[in-house]
Amino acid sequence: MFQILKQTEGIRGSFVRLIKMGADDFTVLYRASSDGRIYHRYVGPDSTKAEEVFILESEKILVRVDA
Repeated sequence: MFQILKQTEGIRGSFVRLIKMGADDFTVLYRASSDGRIYHRYVGPDSTKAEEVFILESEKILVRVDA
């Protein structure tokens, strides 16, 4: 099982999601608006690092929305 902890949506279907995988693993997924592919930006047990990556990627897609 997994749980989406946070999500940021951008333009044309782009998004960033912070996901908790099982008990001890986190992943940050990024979906690009340009090609629709989903990329892993972080995978691992460090919740602090996952949160940092989520914030950085969210800021990037929010800047693209404002432009």
